[in-house]
Amino acid sequence: MFQEVFGPRPNSIILELEKETQKYHEAHSMASESNLTLNKAMRLHVKNLRLLSLAPDQLEAEIPTLAGLLLAVLVFLNQTSTLKSQNLVPQEGIS
Repeated sequence: MFQEVFGPRPNSIILELEKETQKYHEAHSMASESNLTLNKAMRLHVKNLRLLSLAPDQLEAEIPTLAGLLLAVLVFLNQTSTLKSQNLVPQEGIS
């Protein structure tokens, strides 16, 4: 209808519109990719994000204590020592 009333559009306008459309398609693709990356990162850290949203006293209850960490290390070392004495673990590289 437009072309019947005003005649054919100049090629320069069509080329400019195509370039502009391409630019917006590229921007949309980049934004979509960025959104997917952010979504993946957030899914990886959901547990940590939920912890950080807790009240300070609840957060403190969720964080392992130093004594608990030391106990876990001692249990691990004891298990390693037991395995070494049973010769279930190669002796090379383990002190």
